[in-house]
Amino acid sequence: HRQIQRILGSLQDAYVQADLGGHIIRVNPAAVTMFRYPSMEAMLGMPAANLYAHTQERGVMLADLKQNGVVRDWNCQAIRQDGTVFWVSANTQFIREENGAIIGTEGEIRDITERKQLEAALQASEAKYRLFIETAIEGVASLDRERRLTFVNHQFAAMLGYTVEEMLGHLYETFMPEDQQADAEVQEQIRTQGQDAVYERCFLRKDGARHWTLVSAKSILNADGQFVGSFGMFTDINA
Repeated sequence: HRQIQRILGSLQDAYVQADLGGHIIRVNPAAVTMFRYPSMEAMLGMPAANLYAHTQERGVMLADLKQNGVVRDWNCQAIRQDGTVFWVSANTQFIREENGAIIGTEGEIRDITERKQLEAALQASEAKYRLFIETAIEGVASLDRERRLTFVNHQFAAMLGYTVEEMLGHLYETFMPEDQQADAEVQEQIRTQGQDAVYERCFLRKDGARHWTLVSAKSILNADGQFVGSFGMFTDINA
């Protein structure tokens, strides 16, 4: 018993054990701290469902547990004794006797509030960026290492008379006259060296007409500085 207590006491994540009735029978110090109860004793005997901001969450988790035998990385909102709601990720499993009979549940709970806040901020930033790209008067596109189009905004597609779906996944050169394709390959080789550039490029519209643009091209590098693609903005200079 003392060895188990030492192990539980060393855990940074909260540990909660409940009986078949769903009442808490064991917690560790990290659980007391995370849920802001005055002591471990204060948590014993209370329904484990009280730790969740939405009580049905535990029921859904238990249903998943019964179906799969274990639950990993279950993300939901929890609630502290003072009413503060926060995000957690839980790993839960059944406690069984030697004969296999289920006698309760146990789980480790990790506070992921900061991660959720970062994800929300990132999503908001991405939404703002996408709105800017989609409403820009310039055409915008990105290419992977094989020069296939991985992103095209509506302005660039409309400039060439295509839909976005008709352009995605195709080679960049597909939308150029043959006399432009060799230079386009040279320019993309320059991008692999991490060099940006501004130059004029002629494209071939869907109706067969030639269309001139001013291209501002930039290399896309990963965290290790390796080339993974390129990004371009296209200004209509056809007139």
